[in-house]
Order: sequence, then structure tokens, then C-alpha cells
Amino acid sequence: MNQTTVINKINDLGYEGLKEAYLRQIEDTNYTQLNFEERFYNLIEAQDIFLQNKRISRNLRASKIKDKQAAVEDIEYNATRNIDKQNFQSLITMDFIRNH
Repeated sequence: MNQTTVINKINDLGYEGLKEAYLRQIEDTNYTQLNFEERFYNLIEAQDIFLQNKRISRNLRASKIKDKQAAVEDIEYNATRNIDKQNFQSLITMDFIRNH
């Protein structure tokens, strides 16, 4: 079995994150110092991170949020916007969910 066979199988399974990590391991000689479990964990962790990022991207697209770079820290609490800063800050903590 060679690297091409492994890469083809990874492609067949659709494990894009794992493939990227596998290619990194092939190129970086530092990975040879790791034992099997460490290298394998690195591969499956890369796939997990890839799937999480894909899920986040899909949710952001589905959210139809206009400004995807918006941050809570950038909210302007001026009088014309009629936003109660203290009330909004309590919503940010999400305590209302924990408190039911």
C-alpha cells in the first residue's frame, strides 16, 4: 500500500480534514517522532475541526446575517438607538437560558 492508495481512500470517504492533515504529516518530518496514537489522534482531530468549521460556515450562511464580522463589543449604546446597555449586557451572558 502506498500514499496514493491511502489518499484515494480518504477522498472516497470524503474526509477532507483528515486528508489535509495526512498530507501535512507526509511533508513534515517532525511527525515521524510521534507514535501511532499521536499521529492518528492528530488526523481525527483535524477531521473533527474541519467538520466544526464547515458547520459554522453553513450556519452563518443560513443565518442571513448581513454583517458577519459584527461583534458584541462594537455595539453603540447611544440614545438614538434606544438600547439599554445594562439589559443588553445581561442578555449577552445568556443567564436567561441557564435560569429558564
